[in-house]
Amino acid sequence: MGSPADEATSVNGACDGDHTELQPGVTMPLLSSADFALVSDAASRALGPAEPARLLAGVVQGAARLCGARLASVAMLTEGREELELKSVFGTGGLIAEKRLPVGQSLNGTVTTTERSFRSPDVWGEQRPVVREIARRNKTRGVLIVPLATREAVVGTLAVAARAPWEFSCRDEAVLEEFARNVASPIENACLRQQ
Repeated sequence: MGSPADEATSVNGACDGDHTELQPGVTMPLLSSADFALVSDAASRALGPAEPARLLAGVVQGAARLCGARLASVAMLTEGREELELKSVFGTGGLIAEKRLPVGQSLNGTVTTTERSFRSPDVWGEQRPVVREIARRNKTRGVLIVPLATREAVVGTLAVAARAPWEFSCRDEAVLEEFARNVASPIENACLRQQ
């Protein structure tokens, strides 16, 4: 997970280390072929069930496993795009303090509006009081949040977290971003079927 080489906290998706340029000005940390195989396998397992609740549960469980996290969640933008609704969680024992998060005041909302990943070793130290309050109510400290984006738009977020301070690595970020790219459209379709 966090290593001395990954000590810098990224609030905008940029990680230190080796990157590949996808197109002018757009870079992505390099993933090994083993990382791609791991993500592909996790996506295949998560997307196996046709029933929406089981698919979503598989996605959050897969995200947690990929990043070695004990907590994970999927949140989708509501129709008015002013809130994110929590659709599935892993590791909370069914306890959820927040079912809806305000886009304008939450870290997940920041990820949807900026379309960039966010990671922090301890969000209890966040400057914004609302963010600190949400993190404390949910007992989360170290977080990594990536956008769930289809070809058309960002539709939500995929997050992994720890209850103690924890630095997710650049590799964790790159792996979770790739996983999110693989599962975003099926998640959106599953949520539409749930409605």
